[in-house]
Amino acid sequence: VLRNTVLKITNYGRRLIYHPFDTHLAHFYEQCIEAHVGYFGSIIVSLVSQESYNFLDAQAEKKADLEYLIQLFEDYCTSNDKAEFCYKTNISLKGIENAYKIFKHLNHSRDGSIETALRVFSRCFEHNLCTRLSDGSYQHYRLNEKIYIHPTSGFFKRKDKKVVVVDVFCTTKTYARIVGKYYD
Repeated sequence: VLRNTVLKITNYGRRLIYHPFDTHLAHFYEQCIEAHVGYFGSIIVSLVSQESYNFLDAQAEKKADLEYLIQLFEDYCTSNDKAEFCYKTNISLKGIENAYKIFKHLNHSRDGSIETALRVFSRCFEHNLCTRLSDGSYQHYRLNEKIYIHPTSGFFKRKDKKVVVVDVFCTTKTYARIVGKYYD
């Protein structure tokens, strides 16, 4: 219990709490801006912040989660009939419209590469580092809990030794929601 404690919020902290998503995503977004990949950061945080919607499709097995989300969002933005696009790709129109509204407020110039954005993601979510076990599941580095990759993820059945995850959700097992490659 904190009593009579004076907390000081730094300038960086003020920038983080300004954003309409949790602090980890806000930190990732700010780091993307500093690394000159704000465009890709805008796409990723606007989609990942929609917690009630899963934009990952089981057909995206060959692509990594973040690369798939970026391509999906760019395809949505360039499509002529948004409702038809959502129907064909089996994603929620309401969810992606919410993400698009957030993206418009965050949008930064398109410079930098997706690779740089993936490296920033790896660095920002390093606290959720997971290492592969022999049974195909992953073990959270700090918590020592077993985590499974959700079947809709592009990392499902891949053999990456280390991955980082945005967060997990629990059903009968603990599943990773959004997975990214870990860069040393």
